[in-house]
Amino acid sequence: MQNIQATRLSRFICFLCCLPFWVTAGDGYRFRYIDLPEALRDATINCATADRAGLLWFFSSSGLHRYDGNQLLTFNQVSRPAITGNFINTIFADSRDRIWIGTRTGLTRFDLRRWQTQTIGLPQEQELYVTEICESRNGDIYLGTNDGRLLRVKGNGLELVADLARNFPSKPSRGAISFLQETGQGRLVVVSNGRLLCVSPDGTVQDPGLRERVTGPVYCQGKDEVLLNIAGKGLHSYNLETRRLRLLPAPFNDTLNSGKREFLFSLPGGETGFLVNKRGLFSYNPATGQVTERMKGLDVDLAGLRASDVRTSGNKVYISLSKSIAELEAVQTPFANLLVNPFELAMNSVRSILLHPNGLLYAGTYSNGFVSINERTGEKKVLGNIFVYASLLWDEKKLLLATEGDGLQWYHIAENRFERIVGDTLHTRPEDRATDLYYTSLLRENDSIVWVGGYNGVFRINPASGRSAYLRAGKDWPRLQRSKVYGILNAGKLRYFATIAGLFSWEPSTGRLQRLTDVPMYQVQQFGRELWAGTNGRGLLILDEKGAVIRELNTENGLAGNAVYFILRQGNEVVAGTDHGLSVIQLQTRQISNYTRMHNLPSNEFNHSSTCVAGGRIYLGTINGITTFRMEDLQRFRRQASIPLHFTGFSFSNGDGAAEHVYTLPYQKPEQLEIAAGVEYFSLRFGGIDAAANQAYYYRTRTDAPWLEIGRQREMSFAGLAPGRYNIQLAARLNGSTSYTTLLAVPLIVHPAWYQTWWFKVLCGMGLLLCGWLFFRYRMQQVLREQKLRTKIAGDLHDEVGSSLTRIYFQADHLSMRHQDKAALQKIADSSKHALSTMSDMVWSIDARFDTAADLVTRMRDYLSNLQNDLDIKCIFELEGDYMARPLSQSVRQNFFLIFKEATNNAARYSSEPCIKVQLAFQKHICLRVTNSCTGVNGKMKQYQGGRGMEQMRLRAARMKGRLEAEKKDNDFVLLLEIPA
Repeated sequence: MQNIQATRLSRFICFLCCLPFWVTAGDGYRFRYIDLPEALRDATINCATADRAGLLWFFSSSGLHRYDGNQLLTFNQVSRPAITGNFINTIFADSRDRIWIGTRTGLTRFDLRRWQTQTIGLPQEQELYVTEICESRNGDIYLGTNDGRLLRVKGNGLELVADLARNFPSKPSRGAISFLQETGQGRLVVVSNGRLLCVSPDGTVQDPGLRERVTGPVYCQGKDEVLLNIAGKGLHSYNLETRRLRLLPAPFNDTLNSGKREFLFSLPGGETGFLVNKRGLFSYNPATGQVTERMKGLDVDLAGLRASDVRTSGNKVYISLSKSIAELEAVQTPFANLLVNPFELAMNSVRSILLHPNGLLYAGTYSNGFVSINERTGEKKVLGNIFVYASLLWDEKKLLLATEGDGLQWYHIAENRFERIVGDTLHTRPEDRATDLYYTSLLRENDSIVWVGGYNGVFRINPASGRSAYLRAGKDWPRLQRSKVYGILNAGKLRYFATIAGLFSWEPSTGRLQRLTDVPMYQVQQFGRELWAGTNGRGLLILDEKGAVIRELNTENGLAGNAVYFILRQGNEVVAGTDHGLSVIQLQTRQISNYTRMHNLPSNEFNHSSTCVAGGRIYLGTINGITTFRMEDLQRFRRQASIPLHFTGFSFSNGDGAAEHVYTLPYQKPEQLEIAAGVEYFSLRFGGIDAAANQAYYYRTRTDAPWLEIGRQREMSFAGLAPGRYNIQLAARLNGSTSYTTLLAVPLIVHPAWYQTWWFKVLCGMGLLLCGWLFFRYRMQQVLREQKLRTKIAGDLHDEVGSSLTRIYFQADHLSMRHQDKAALQKIADSSKHALSTMSDMVWSIDARFDTAADLVTRMRDYLSNLQNDLDIKCIFELEGDYMARPLSQSVRQNFFLIFKEATNNAARYSSEPCIKVQLAFQKHICLRVTNSCTGVNGKMKQYQGGRGMEQMRLRAARMKGRLEAEKKDNDFVLLLEIPA
């Protein structure tokens, strides 16, 4: 940052020698230099003008430039779009958003709405050296050439209006046209080789009879009057009809202006403006012949700065200098400014102000030292190279000055002499002596005693004798002695000291010194029973007499800034200078109005205690000069509510990654911006060359979204913005307000990619539904196919294997009744019977026709009935819940039934009583409980019930995602199976 500032400063170092460090900017006009980009540091600037959107156009040896206060665009023979050549003579911005570029080789038309250029030439390859361009009231474009031809643009070509070189031959310039403008009568005023001529639209050339050589600028005033400069004779007014030549009054033609440069241009209100070299801005009223000085002391060396052209655009005038562009703007403001340095990198900080009864204003500045200013004439005089922080009017002959480094000084006005006040020793420590001569504030107690605040606390001194004394009372005096004192207040019985270490109070009657608060302060004032304190960072604190905070005013409730350097009361209003503008506060309502550079303040940052009220005017010191105003003018003034800004650029990356730029936004005014599908990143630039554009900005994409700060950069960047409709809004907090003022807004549509569209999402949803339906159909077919297969297998097993096992069983049983080895045959019969039972269970478990809970219950009933008959035991079966319509999968039905068989078999085998109890419940879960008596011999439980079969049952329960528990409750063994329904 320091390197950049140093580079910018070096850019103007040669001009600072010939430009004074102060400018008076009052009477509704402001003069400033436009801060151009570093790319133009070595360029020579020509023909600065503004288009209808207020953007700045000019040219240099490197081509044509557009500057929006933020981004510089350059056009040449290889740019997109391209122009004819870099040897540009003149440019002109017309009323239809076109820039006309006259070069040594032809004419180029730059259509800003379409962002296209087109070369317009003469037929048969004739040479075209364009020197001047103008626009008539009906929109026709005329151009003059170096060989005296007056041409008119017709479509995409040119037509000859008049050949002035043929009518008025001259050498050696061949009638080169140096001026071209339409008068109120609809005819063109032309200066060709120093001769004043009139040309009608049909090409008729008239000689108005002026037999003088015209040099320099010309201005058409009204219908027939022309203001011009006659070589060696000064500025004149010439009537084209009456042919009356009249010398303009002073100051244009006095002896001070001999050999100096003047520029003519239009001013708002129909007057003609004159920039007179090293004299200032004047206006001339042709109706009254009155000359008015509009800007006192605008002592700019236009000749030294090589001013080449002055052009008016709206309420602004642009002056093309050799290395820069100056802007002269008509403003509505109650503020008049003094000692302002138009170079913003070399500001003139004002530390003290005093208005003497002799009418002179005395000021302590950093750039010039101690100076005096005559407001009536604008004359400034450097009195001494000392830095004055505070000043007191002692009497009409002398001033008391507190300086930074030179101690206390008497200034003898009539003799222009400074006299050092030598006081007795105030400090004993060497580190304190080094800053003993740095004083920042003064308060006159009486005719002989003055309070002095400095870098090492506060003391009282008799300036006549030099005797002084520090406050050395109480526990807080060492802290006060080490503090920098900015402000001193005499509040009757108390004295208050505003310091970097807080606010101190001292009571003379008791000698009591007390620190009331540790908040760093610049100044304190008493209004009634309230103390108003300007702080460094906490805004304005309103305190009671004991230092307790009653109320705070800061940027959160409308104050311009949180560093408050001074406070002034004017009637029912309080004026406060901050680091971000001037605040005026109503004492009763606490309503705040803020003023900034937008309202023609020379700077937004003020200096502490740099104030003066005299003659009904208020004088305030800033870090760049003095601003002065009357409260009644301030109250009548309507503050500016907006900043002239435009969206100036729209950039995005296309699908190939290449950057695309759109610069037509200020001219086309699109109803909405559209972002094509697939664009992940885009940016929106905005700009304006108005001085008020130097703001902190905020933006949001929807009206219900919070504001996002982007600071002082003038570009909004977006990445990955979801498809949809947005409303991009740009805002600023103007005049120190806590609310946001919308400055620009544009609707924005982000188009979705094909995979982000609603129809694609609908198709995807329908596709998913179709896939789900197909999968369901497939699964149903698989289930039906599985059920058919299971039914077929069960039927085959039953018909084929079952019939074979039945025959074996009956044959073995029949043989066992006849054969002598009955035991062996009986085993065969029992095994066959068991195989039949097992096969029956398997056939039932895989048969798809039995996949219901009702079939499971039926099978369990049959099994318990057979078990009861075969083993002669009592089986109790309890059923609970609705199960008739409940389906069961084959796996659940098979494993559940096998666990049931194993559990009932174990219960029948190990039960100590011929009774088992089976409970089956169908609720949220399916619960099976099998209970049997388990009391062994002598009442001891049989510990081995279940055996390895219990592990197998747990495995089957896990396959069903259920749980199986077995435990002894009292004298019963209970097996519990619970599976999800």
